[in-house]
Amino acid sequence: MAATNADATTAEAGLFQVSYNSHSAHFLLDALFDQYKGSTDFQDIFSDGVSCNTASWTNWGTGDGRDFQELIKTCPAFAVEYAALLLRKRRKHWGPINKKTAELRQECDDLFKAVCAHIDSNGISEV
Repeated sequence: MAATNADATTAEAGLFQVSYNSHSAHFLLDALFDQYKGSTDFQDIFSDGVSCNTASWTNWGTGDGRDFQELIKTCPAFAVEYAALLLRKRRKHWGPINKKTAELRQECDDLFKAVCAHIDSNGISEV
């Protein structure tokens, strides 16, 4: 929120502070945007214990850039999947990754292992 950028395509938004103009990094980013439009997947889980002021919900401009800002704030599933793919294609976008100050936590590793075990033990697979 410290940035003064209010252009629909370049205003950074959401959990991972990305902007709509990043969609050109890979063809699947547009497909993800289209797939998740109108969704709020996992918002109930991610918003538990979180509060934001009105300014945090501001979306700048019009069109797809504005819609992107809204979706990345209201649909954590989209935000996470989009950022994961973007990280693979445009790593230099994130200072903490470049500076190697991002923190890898044991709790996260334990959670991912539990998710993998749940998937494996319940026969869940991608179609």
